[in-house]
Amino acid sequence: MRAKQILASKEEIQVLHNGNPVWLTSVNEQKETARIHETDRPDHEHDVSLYQLFEQ
Repeated sequence: MRAKQILASKEEIQVLHNGNPVWLTSVNEQKETARIHETDRPDHEHDVSLYQLFEQ
């Protein structure tokens, strides 16, 4: 699963949600979701579908 690879990567990989850069903080494979926060709002975490994330 690419989201887990991105999360585990030592490299910075840009991921977008609704056109905004985000950080992945966890991945739930069963629910096919990721916990994210926008790069400029680290205190605002929420869960989104993996299908709403795009690797830049």
